[in-house]
Amino acid sequence: MIDDEEGICRALQRLLYQHEVITVKHGYDAKETVTENDNFDAILCDMMMPGVTGMDFHQWLANTYPHLASRVVFITGGAFTPVAQEYLNSSGVPCINKPFDSMELSKTVNEMIGAPKKV
Repeated sequence: MIDDEEGICRALQRLLYQHEVITVKHGYDAKETVTENDNFDAILCDMMMPGVTGMDFHQWLANTYPHLASRVVFITGGAFTPVAQEYLNSSGVPCINKPFDSMELSKTVNEMIGAPKKV
């Protein structure tokens, strides 16, 4: 889970208690975490963060760890720039809006975890 809002990370950890959830607050930290261990079933990523945005992180994954790019689910509060909206539309990355519906979140994560991993 990558989100610059600590409360969102804590809420997601509680909602996804049946899973091991690793949280980081910045895209830079997420890159470091993935570089140390690229074995993730799902990556929940805030779309709009300072520094490295969710789009930046997803593009980095696609170039560096392409098997993980299809494991991303964007989380957003809905404040989109036109560039972010276009990226969301063209990337095919699933998106969950804040505030989340806990059932939708669980369903999306479980579907992502159950989906075959691309190599």
